[in-house]
Amino acid sequence: MSRISDIFSLKKISDADVGIEIEVEAQLHLPQLFLGDNNQYWSTHGDGSLRGISAEYVSKPIPRKDIVPALDFLALATKASKVKNSVRAGVHVHVNCQEMTEEELINYIALYTIFEVPLVNFCGDNRIGNAFCLRMCDAEGAIDIINSFMRRGVGHTTLDDNLRYGALNPISLRKYGTLEFRSLGTLYPFDNVKTWCEVLLTLKEKSKQFKTLGDITAAFETVGPKQFAKDMFGDLYKTFFPNFFDHDILVGFSYIRELTYFQGKI
Repeated sequence: MSRISDIFSLKKISDADVGIEIEVEAQLHLPQLFLGDNNQYWSTHGDGSLRGISAEYVSKPIPRKDIVPALDFLALATKASKVKNSVRAGVHVHVNCQEMTEEELINYIALYTIFEVPLVNFCGDNRIGNAFCLRMCDAEGAIDIINSFMRRGVGHTTLDDNLRYGALNPISLRKYGTLEFRSLGTLYPFDNVKTWCEVLLTLKEKSKQFKTLGDITAAFETVGPKQFAKDMFGDLYKTFFPNFFDHDILVGFSYIRELTYFQGKI
């Protein structure tokens, strides 16, 4: 079975799990960070969408075990800057999907879609309906991408640049072999980023338990929405479902249930 790195002829980065981009606005001077002996993780970039004293900190591709040390390093480096909780500043996490097969990738996107509403709820009130990270229920055209992945294949699907402003951005697949998750808000000292990365990687792992979308919908319908959420989130369940509402999951599941029919026709 073809893997994403082969489909897009990408240079493989097998030892990295995520890349993190953190937009920051601050009250005081922000440090300029460059990769070197004393900084193994971050480089500083400008971002025209931000205001005042601002920067975007971009990590190199890092393994799961380095996520917490990398974020702790950045928190310490920016401690004196008094980072603001700004509606303009967000966090973009690229999850490495290079070694996934097309089927695994589709299942990963499907699990994310089922849980997108509670996932984005975690990201902050000002991220819901944000024009730069629209959920699939806000812009349902994104569902067509999953349909096209199944019908035509990932490599033969046109990834329109308009998709880059979804909460889930698949455009980065063709350049990096990653899925970009854009909905998290910047909140110092970045502990929410640690949790966010962990849940994204957990869902990626869980997606490999299923062979097809039909397996996912069958498991969901067998145990029900609440137990399915507990099975998929594990120890993170209470963090993302402080109050459980079936409707929050059934919205996303309805999209995937419909697509299951098409997968059976391929």
